[in-house]
Amino acid sequence: MTGAPQLQGLAEALIKAIRLKPPGGKWQFFPSRTGSPFGSGPFGGGIAILVYIDHAAMNRAAILAYQVFPQFLEGVPLSNVRSLLSRSLQHDFWRFMDRVFPVPQRETLWELTMQEDVASISASIQRETTAMAAPKLWLIPAWRLRVDAHLDAGPWIVASGGASHANSLDVLTAQHNLNGSVFPPVTIAGRCDPVTNNDTWLGVRAREEAQALSRLAQIFGAISVALDLNKSRTFSGAAFPAGLFSIDSHDMVEFRTRGPQFPPILSGAALDAQQVAWIGRLLNEPARSSERSLRMLTCLEYVAAGWQPAGRLGFVHNAIAFDALFGVNGKVNKSIIDGVKQNAASITDIENRIRLLLKIRNSLLHGSASSVEQTSEYISYWDSYGVDPHEDQVHILRTCLHSLVP
Repeated sequence: MTGAPQLQGLAEALIKAIRLKPPGGKWQFFPSRTGSPFGSGPFGGGIAILVYIDHAAMNRAAILAYQVFPQFLEGVPLSNVRSLLSRSLQHDFWRFMDRVFPVPQRETLWELTMQEDVASISASIQRETTAMAAPKLWLIPAWRLRVDAHLDAGPWIVASGGASHANSLDVLTAQHNLNGSVFPPVTIAGRCDPVTNNDTWLGVRAREEAQALSRLAQIFGAISVALDLNKSRTFSGAAFPAGLFSIDSHDMVEFRTRGPQFPPILSGAALDAQQVAWIGRLLNEPARSSERSLRMLTCLEYVAAGWQPAGRLGFVHNAIAFDALFGVNGKVNKSIIDGVKQNAASITDIENRIRLLLKIRNSLLHGSASSVEQTSEYISYWDSYGVDPHEDQVHILRTCLHSLVP
């Protein structure tokens, strides 16, 4: 448990961020204590509480929370930390009811606070933070992608859809009873989209949504590189069901109807067992140094961002992926050229190719051209190599990744 003085200081900072009268941002809620004489919600006849948040003070409390719980809150957005603190206070606000209801006699909640209130809110903050730190399972379907093997590598999961998936999902997730034949993989009123053996479940274990989205993007990037190049870059105009499903260790379910969507590749795309195993190595190779792992995962996120968009955005994201892999501060071009020469030596005239691609990148980033086709290097690239720079950039990037992770 976190040191008591630090935690007490955080609870005090949270209480001091709440005003009982204006000014401040309005916050209306129902005390959440079960059995409270003031109720616990609109259906239990509870009393709605209106208080006012001093946003600057709440931000300071959230920043203090990072210092009190560094191991739990690293990488968590400040807005999420504020929500955590608000839930902690809401849970214990019943303690103040006889002092603030029906009309508060003070300006701030702190003026009505007793030591036992601080201790109770400290415990609530501890509980909420511990709960937030526990990883959830996050799942989305990859429509029209078939896999011949399952992957459970660190936080990343790849598993086949359809009836055969139900058992494999139990194996992969152990504590959850999920149905791999429908999306979402539990019964939710109004939603039941069939998932077949020609679809795939992509999953990650993550504490909160931002981390989950980052890890899902890493899977997207790895799959785009593992698939056959032509099939990975041929997209359908069909619209597929979207959403982001999560479930925690207590089987509490959340479903967001808007979420990341796997690119709508044409039917027939598949990953065999060797490709799935390679994706696992790409994402989570134990022998890789921590710096190399971070570079690889960052690269894969940019590969994912450059997968489906056509034109300028796709090209620039793939260019940044090269930088993530090989870039060195102060000598970005040289380090990228050296890295590509070493890992894509099998490609004819690779040094000049990557130099031209870097010039195209610079023109796009610095406003000299609004599209690859408008750059002065576009025609010369076609003339020299007989291939579109977009396509060749992806080919070179894939070659480098396969060289780095055989």
